[in-house]
Amino acid sequence: MRIGWITEHDLFSEGAIGGGLAYRRQLLAALRRDHEVDVRHVAVPEAHGFPGKVREKLRLERAHARVHGDRDVWIRDFRTLAFLGRDRTRGRRIAIVHHIDASTLPNRLYNETADRLATHRLKAMDTVVVVSRYWDAWVRRRGVRDVRIIHNALDPARFAPLTETTRDAFRRAHGLNGKPVVYIGNCRPDKGAHLAYEALRGEPCHLVTSGPCYLDLPCRNLQLSYDDYLQLLRIADVAVLLSQFPEGWCISAHEAMMCGTPVIGSGRGGMRELLEGGGQIVCEDRSRVASEVRFLLADRSAAAAMGARGAAFAQQFTLQRFEDAWRELLLPDGARQVRP
Repeated sequence: MRIGWITEHDLFSEGAIGGGLAYRRQLLAALRRDHEVDVRHVAVPEAHGFPGKVREKLRLERAHARVHGDRDVWIRDFRTLAFLGRDRTRGRRIAIVHHIDASTLPNRLYNETADRLATHRLKAMDTVVVVSRYWDAWVRRRGVRDVRIIHNALDPARFAPLTETTRDAFRRAHGLNGKPVVYIGNCRPDKGAHLAYEALRGEPCHLVTSGPCYLDLPCRNLQLSYDDYLQLLRIADVAVLLSQFPEGWCISAHEAMMCGTPVIGSGRGGMRELLEGGGQIVCEDRSRVASEVRFLLADRSAAAAMGARGAAFAQQFTLQRFEDAWRELLLPDGARQVRP
């Protein structure tokens, strides 16, 4: 099968990987094993001044003018739909929606306008793929009929338990001895790390963020390789993830649950499905966060049971399940299972 993919992401660069980008890289690897895949990278701007808008609009129109031709399937990232103009492609059209939210981006009005235009064009797609029930309902309310949920996936082989020696060495290396460790997420305002810090700053525990710092918080921030980041999640006693936007799924919560670490989360967007499915704590009232953390730190058997429930649920979302779902979706019309 010949597949064209119009993407706003650089699928081939190294660097930090969020849930949406990780999803796309997993999909690209799976597709390339069985199909010819032509990736068209068209960078989509998030914000710029008025002169820049004019230049960028012309550049995007020229770029999309080159995106044409016959393919069996064309896959499109959501934001690229806003800039397609007259669609010159021919073939089955599939759009991927991970999450849609411009509230945390600069130049909000511009980005909300782009999102509205892209949302309107979802109805022209043959199929829209989403990553949670929340976004399935959201897209269907916009008049899209064929919506498929294909969840994020993680490789269980990367989540083997740590030995006590390895745990102790990690704690010593990062100054995390002597008190419980509470992971409060990526150091970004949209991820709510500042809210978790405010809720827990008086508690006798190490508060830890990860990734690039977009907040000035007086707690430890660790910028780690992915494997070391997973070690941090394994040694954490609790993860508190207070995302302030509607998550597609929340890969950080998924990773923490895979590690057997109890999660307290805001439940925004698709995160609620993940937390409730795995028996974790959805905490919409931030005034309850500290008491929930105290309970889990005081009752280790309850925390262990909650961590085990989370791990059992999270482990269902395997790479094989992910690849099988996409393989079935790409079957010819007559061979695909009919969806309600």
